[in-house]
Amino acid sequence: MVISSLKTLIRSVAGLLNTHLMMLQLDFQEEKERLTRLLLSLLGLTLFAGMLLIMLTMVLCIALWPYSPLYTAIGLAVFYACITLFFVCRIRALLKRSAPFSMTLSELEKNREVFFDE
Repeated sequence: MVISSLKTLIRSVAGLLNTHLMMLQLDFQEEKERLTRLLLSLLGLTLFAGMLLIMLTMVLCIALWPYSPLYTAIGLAVFYACITLFFVCRIRALLKRSAPFSMTLSELEKNREVFFDE
């Protein structure tokens, strides 16, 4: 009787451990995909924002220099600040979108409640 109960307990623990390891693997995969998307977004931001800024700065400085060099520089600075703010907000949203390992942690919390709160 005791041996069969012990075997059942070992099987249950092994099943729980297996489930949690599979969820942990899934969480790692999701986190890897999220970080890959984040890094690609950062790379695209850096590359294209740099090219855009160089080209816009050259065109606007050449075109508007005879009229008002000071207002041209101020306008470019404000424009660049707005674009920078947009991408900072986008990157923050990507970083806050999901908590890593949330599924695994919630399942561990459920198991703790089942085993220790009854």
